[in-house]
Amino acid sequence: YLALATIIIAIARPRQILKEEEVKAEGIDIMLVMDLSSSMLARDFQPDRLTMPLTTDYATGQLMVQSADTDQAGTQGTVITDAIEMAERMFSKDSPTQKALIIISDGENHEDEALAAARKALETGIHIYTMGIGSDEGAPIPVRINGAVQYKRDKQGEIVQSVVYVTDDVKEIVPEFLLLLHGVIDSPDIPLNVSRSYLQSDSNVRKITNYITKKVAEKLKELYQKDPENYQSKWDDLGTFVKYGMISDEKFYEKSDAFALLKNTDGEFFKIDDYIEKVKPTQTDKHDRTVLIYANNASEQHSFIQSAKNQGYDVLLLNNVIDNHFIQHLEHKKANITFVRVDSDTADKLVQKDEENQSVLSEKEMEKVKTIFTESLGELKGGHVETRALSSEDNPVIITRPEFMRRMKEMQMMQGMDMGMMPESYNIVINTNNELVANKLTAIRGKEKKERFAKYLYDLARLEQNMLTGEEMSQFIKTSIEFLK
Repeated sequence: YLALATIIIAIARPRQILKEEEVKAEGIDIMLVMDLSSSMLARDFQPDRLTMPLTTDYATGQLMVQSADTDQAGTQGTVITDAIEMAERMFSKDSPTQKALIIISDGENHEDEALAAARKALETGIHIYTMGIGSDEGAPIPVRINGAVQYKRDKQGEIVQSVVYVTDDVKEIVPEFLLLLHGVIDSPDIPLNVSRSYLQSDSNVRKITNYITKKVAEKLKELYQKDPENYQSKWDDLGTFVKYGMISDEKFYEKSDAFALLKNTDGEFFKIDDYIEKVKPTQTDKHDRTVLIYANNASEQHSFIQSAKNQGYDVLLLNNVIDNHFIQHLEHKKANITFVRVDSDTADKLVQKDEENQSVLSEKEMEKVKTIFTESLGELKGGHVETRALSSEDNPVIITRPEFMRRMKEMQMMQGMDMGMMPESYNIVINTNNELVANKLTAIRGKEKKERFAKYLYDLARLEQNMLTGEEMSQFIKTSIEFLK
């Protein structure tokens, strides 16, 4: 018996109270509101939307569901606003606990103020959760007439099909550039179970689409006007969607002047028309076009950016995947502007003007320099050697990629075409005013030494463009060490 008693005591797990501790527990007030309109009797759920148990965990919840009856509603129709306002009145305003309102309905709301009522409830601390009951296919609404079950009919005598279509596939309704936004569209005017082409031509759908675009544009304008600095700080993320919208939606583009921004390499922001006016005095070419200079990689194109700034030019930063299309769209929409990438030409030629720099070398000497480089570099696939009188502060050799050819090649890549269809095209510009060309190269004796030095200057330019890799990089380092001895 002693052993048995010991086992019983062990199973009971007795505990000794060592201290008293006061525990404060916080609860949450929950109110459950159920839709009792006749559409809840539709039998797309079995036995119907109303008596389908929502959970098997809480007996009280089951009892409430089982006792619910649509006949309890004197006037048929779903008015969610009334339910929210009733819940507000019933919740204790003095209670510090959290408040939650759970609305169970098939969503066939017959008035338009529910969202406003929900916002008002949130301001008083009531969080609303909804549970939708029903299926996309829907079902007829049973009604009992003289003891017999029949189905509800409309004025034309057709059986009413209770359908509430809920979907996150709204690409035919919401503008494509806004599909990542979070929100809800609740409308009885969107036709269901129709083709894509029908949706695109439906007047109500077009009105909804245009309204969404209008409200988003108005909100962006408001955000920019209210706090420009905060708006600018988010532009790197926000700009992609704004640019996509400007390209794909004409109405959005028309409103974008108030909030679409351009960012330069100094981190300054400008509205598009304001920026064009800013650079027009210094960046208007001989054809009366305003040239907007941009970089797509500020670190790799640093020397080009500095050369452009030395010319008094401002450089934009357009480094997003959508920017190629955005640039072309602005060139099409805006009068007398053109975009050029900062490495598309030497700084003095980015904005085409009639001014020409004078070379410290004669034409004959310049031709000799060009010959040295041509013979040193041999056959260049896509490369073209030329001499040009640049600033003495510019690099001795500069590799540029013509704007037109580069854009064509990028377009080819975007379309998934074979890159080999359009060969690489670049210019090797020899700066005849740089001291290393004008003085050192011309003073070297012996053809082989001249060509070796010319090749080294060319490799410096390639190094800046990340064009040296593998064996060529190893050879360049070896040559550099030899020059330093």
